[in-house]
Amino acid sequence: MWIKQPVERQLRDCRQPFSFFFDLIHKYWRAGDKANDLAFHRICTFARKHGATDLAIQCALDRADVREEIEVLNDSYGSVGTAEAVTITFFVQPSAAQSIHAIANECIIGTLTIINYKAENSQEWECSYIYEAIIVPPFQVDNTGRRLKVTNNFMVYDAKFDRTIHDRDYTFNGVYYCQQNSLTHVCAHACLRMALNTINYTSPPITSNKINQTLTLLPPIQGLTIDEIVKFAKDVNGVAPMVADCSKVLREDYLAILSSYVESGCMVLLVFTINGGIEHVVTVFGYTRNSDEWHPQAVPAYSGPKTAQYYSGSAWVDHFLIHDDNFGPYYALSSRALEVDPEVAAHWIIAISDFAADFSPHYAESLASVVALSFDELAGYGNGKWFDYITGIQHTYVMRAILMKRSKYKDHLIDLRGHDGTALVPEEIALTDQLPEWFWMVEFSLPPLFTGNKSKLGEIFISTNSYEGTVKHILGFRLPSLFVFGDGEGGFFESQNSLLSHSQYYRAHEHDNEW
Repeated sequence: MWIKQPVERQLRDCRQPFSFFFDLIHKYWRAGDKANDLAFHRICTFARKHGATDLAIQCALDRADVREEIEVLNDSYGSVGTAEAVTITFFVQPSAAQSIHAIANECIIGTLTIINYKAENSQEWECSYIYEAIIVPPFQVDNTGRRLKVTNNFMVYDAKFDRTIHDRDYTFNGVYYCQQNSLTHVCAHACLRMALNTINYTSPPITSNKINQTLTLLPPIQGLTIDEIVKFAKDVNGVAPMVADCSKVLREDYLAILSSYVESGCMVLLVFTINGGIEHVVTVFGYTRNSDEWHPQAVPAYSGPKTAQYYSGSAWVDHFLIHDDNFGPYYALSSRALEVDPEVAAHWIIAISDFAADFSPHYAESLASVVALSFDELAGYGNGKWFDYITGIQHTYVMRAILMKRSKYKDHLIDLRGHDGTALVPEEIALTDQLPEWFWMVEFSLPPLFTGNKSKLGEIFISTNSYEGTVKHILGFRLPSLFVFGDGEGGFFESQNSLLSHSQYYRAHEHDNEW
């Protein structure tokens, strides 16, 4: 049993001189400095950057999942406490609204629900945290208010959510966010909820209590092991996540692994170690790519004769898009941030996917680069200027490994159009039926095409299984004008195709808002 603290319903103009510090955070973050308010500040900063004009405030105790969360928290304190749950929603529109019904669906910036709690006979609130937040992906607007797309960004998911604000239903896209309270749940709970509630959102959402019940854990919670994270993700998603130990691979390799999983459409939990022992988890759901990066080509060229056989596409990834339950949503984590301080080091990569590959993507890229060394032996089997260019001399290619389902690959081939307008025909696409249901599709490109045209020359198909030797891993490849497939006995056969030029590279997900 616990006591409900009411919240007054309000619709406020939050333009200047309204202060998010004093009129919002100071009022609704009841625990003050006793609780980490950085994520609340981050969301308010996000709202201000995106031009928030109005905010709606309401009580959230009508939600069964919120009440369950408070009951578990109250039981952990062992008292008849007092709890408040407040939902704050930000909007942007040309002028301040007089009614919620005057605010269009597309005006929403985001919504968050804060739980405040104080124990029986306590004069002060001991606990404040963000139970959940759904914020639209960052966007920019032109001088007419129209939202713009920017070209250097990729996000795995921005799921569709439904929320009722002041008795009006809103539908909007976002990436689920939540915070730990350090008693009934910790950062690993938060990151699991962020990932799984975005991938497979259900109403009510997956809660920390569900995680604890499934894993038979009782508060106070000290943390989740890797095995516990994997077990719960498998129970919900049906497939065990792919796990990589960063301490056992080179830095550039774990960046390639992380990039590949994200580009394959996976929500990823990145675990890093602090001060040699304590571990923290963040949720990774995208990246930004800088096509003007100097080092991917220049450093190997200047390093002397020991140059790389290939360039990993991950080398152009300069930031990963993350949610951190301590600091807030939609942060950009520099790909080199975990190399700045030796006391902060990447440890685990946990990719939540519909299929678990045994063979690592950085090995797939490396093996694909070996396959590419033999392209010159195919001279005369295909046709067209790009085929002749590829097979005429050896090149150093950009390799980009994507975990691919055969049916999605076929859909991708149907949509492919060459720079010269050529395309594959149905009977050529049907040849890919001999590929396994899942495989590594390693796209290969040349740096100018990859960074300027966002295009590729073809794909090399690598098995997801681990075998002794290399031949069994190679399933075949596609070049401009030519398919080559393995025959299952160590040999290969070729078939010409109609796509004669470079074509757009694969994107696992397209979304409206990019930043």
